[in-house]
Order: sequence, then C-alpha cells, then structure tokens
Amino acid sequence: MTDADFYAKPQSQQLLQQYSACKAELDQVYAEWETAVEQLT
Repeated sequence: MTDADFYAKPQSQQLLQQYSACKAELDQVYAEWETAVEQLT
C-alpha cells in the first residue's frame, strides 16, 4: 500500500474496505484465540 499508483486505481477504495474488513475480523479472531489460550493455562 505504499505504491502511490494504487490509490489512483478505480478499485482502490473497494480494496481498502476489504482490507479493513479482513483486518477487523483477524483482530476479533486473534482476541478469541488469546482468550482460549489463557483458559488452557
């Protein structure tokens, strides 16, 4: 995402939204995983 040309592409906003959605899901799953690991120890 450091490529300046990326932001000039028509689909850049859609891709950024998809990235944000995936990142939010990953954050949620990681938090659930941390909780599960804590319960195992």
